This record gives sequence, C-alpha cells and structure tokens, in this order.
Amino acid sequence: MFFPQVLGTGYGIVQGASLGATGAGILLVIALAKLAATALTAGSNGAGGRFAPTLVIGGAIGGAVGVLATQVAPSLNISPAAFAIVGMAGFFAAVSNTLFSTVIMVAEVTGTYRLIVPALWVGTLAWVLARKARLYQSQVDTRFDTPSHLSEMMGEVLTRITVREAMAPDRKRPLVVNSDTPLRTLVQCFADSTQSVFPIVDPRSRRLLGIADGRQLRRRIQDQSLDSVLIAADFLAAPAVVTPEDSLLDAIARMTSTGYEELLIVDSKDPTDLLGLL
Repeated sequence: MFFPQVLGTGYGIVQGASLGATGAGILLVIALAKLAATALTAGSNGAGGRFAPTLVIGGAIGGAVGVLATQVAPSLNISPAAFAIVGMAGFFAAVSNTLFSTVIMVAEVTGTYRLIVPALWVGTLAWVLARKARLYQSQVDTRFDTPSHLSEMMGEVLTRITVREAMAPDRKRPLVVNSDTPLRTLVQCFADSTQSVFPIVDPRSRRLLGIADGRQLRRRIQDQSLDSVLIAADFLAAPAVVTPEDSLLDAIARMTSTGYEELLIVDSKDPTDLLGLL
C-alpha cells in the first residue's frame, strides 16, 4: 500500500540501482518493503515467485551500498551496477544455499562474466553466514531425489547400460519351436512356459524365422477343428529384436512401439542368430 514499487517483478528497481539513479535510502527502504512482501507471500503459500524477488532485494541492497561508496570515495570511479549485480548473487546464494549455480545464473541474467570473482567472494561469505537456514525448506539434496527429474535420470542410466550387460551369464536360452510344430503342441508350449512369445526356427538350419505371438494364438485357437491343420508357421510374425550392443533405453522404446513385453536378442551381424530373450 505504501510502496507500490514492490509489486510486480521489481526489475525496474534493479535497473535504477544499476544506473545509480536511485538514492541509497530509497533503495534500502524498497529492499525492506520487498523483503516483507515476499515473506508474506511465501509464508502464506500465496501465488508468487521466489527467484525474482530475491534478485530484486539483493540488487537493491547492493545498489545502495554502491551509491554510498560513490559518495564516500568519488575518486575511485565506482560503478553502482557492479554492486547491484554482486548483491543479487550474494543474497540469492544465502537464501538458497546454492553458491556456484547462483553466480552463473546472475552472470547469465546480466550478460557479463566480469564480476565472477567478486560475486564468488560475496556469495561465499553470505553462504557461510546463512548456511543453517534456507528459503526452500523442502529442497532435496540431489537431482536423483526429485521426482520431476527421475525420468531424466532413469533415461541417462538406461542409455549407459547395454542389452549385453543386462543378459544374465547363466540365463537359459529361450524355448523355441520348429516351423512345422502342430498347433496343439504349440498351445501346450505356451501353457507350460512363462514366455509370451515363442521364436520359430527352421527345423534344419535352426535359424530364426519369426515368432509366434500368444495374443494372435489365442484368437485362432477358438476353432478346435483346426488343431490338426495349423502349424507354427501359420502364426509366423515379424519379431521385435534388439542386439547386445543396443542400450536398455532403446529396448524399452522398442517394447513401447511394438507392444511386446519380450524382445528377441539377435546377433548384430546375423539377425537370424538367436541369442536370448529380454
């Protein structure tokens, strides 16, 4: 009510402090008013940001110090803008307990890296003095602990793990059926196994021809009169395959796109050479 300048983003305050066009007393009063307004907003869970108000408060305090410095020692040609920028970095480093990222962010916002060293000095001092308190009480320790980044982290992990590494060394080879296997035998194979797909191989060369999908099989076995007519080759479908060199992220994407819960692992040089199931 008494200081409408604190409403909104407040970037005009920072600009005035940087140009030295605002008096030190006014800047300090506005900083205190902005501090109170932000505390009320954050404490009451109201709608409002934390990052921008913190930069405004720090910039106003830094700008006030810069204006006072120019008045005390005008011969030093001190730039109030430098004090405003360093003030932003130091204040946010204190309330967020994030020193280095704050310095980089402020440098990116202002478009200059000339004040990295003083910003580090001020940020370090502010961080040491305020390290026992933080504005973000629910701040997690690492990116692995935040749900919003969990999918990113999992994707990075799966990208680094290959299908070969996921294959257990003592894992049994998948059960296969010949292309001329009768339908009744094929149904019995599905009943006796946990595999959702059965690789179909050539009875002579033992090379992979395709797969028998359990979903397709269930739709066809309703007609009991076909038991003696149909064979495994009649259910032949193109397999969803991966190679040992593929990443697990690629394998999951293949599962999602094809709808299969199991993928055939084949040799990268010979796609008819069956190595296992994933």
